[in-house]
Amino acid sequence: METIKGYSIGIVSSMLGLNQQTIRMYEQRGLIKPHRTSGNTRLYTDADIETLKLIIHLTQDMGVNLSGVEIVLRLNRQIAHLQDERKNLIKLLYEAGIIIQTLLDTQHPPTPALVKTSQSHLVKCLDISETRRHSSVRVDLDADPTPSRSHGAACTEGNTDHNGAVHGFADELEDWRR
Repeated sequence: METIKGYSIGIVSSMLGLNQQTIRMYEQRGLIKPHRTSGNTRLYTDADIETLKLIIHLTQDMGVNLSGVEIVLRLNRQIAHLQDERKNLIKLLYEAGIIIQTLLDTQHPPTPALVKTSQSHLVKCLDISETRRHSSVRVDLDADPTPSRSHGAACTEGNTDHNGAVHGFADELEDWRR
């Protein structure tokens, strides 16, 4: 049998300044549910004591009746449950995103592209529209975001001569093809 660390009703009564009958009545109303020993003695955990403190605050300081306290406690449990579900969903989405990204990267490796932005400049970009099917995003291979680049793209520039020949990208294009 699992050993529960808890306090007897007498200790809890003294700690919180509540009558033992009041604590029993809260249990009968379902506001708290203490653990029971094999001898049927109530054991109140730290969480039970925090709930009792909330009940005291709501009834004595805020003037809420016990029906209102029931509603507040139920809503608190629902909120805690929803927060746990949200954390689990975020974790699952993150894991699914990693799996999807891995599959995309292994099945459709990104392809490099050269984009002419003016008469004398070429820009090397990674066109991920092929691998992401519904996207036309261009990603900078060098991650050098400079606001002065055309179309808001952050790409590395290379010069062309008057015949349109590219200078500066030949070695890098060879690396991409390997």
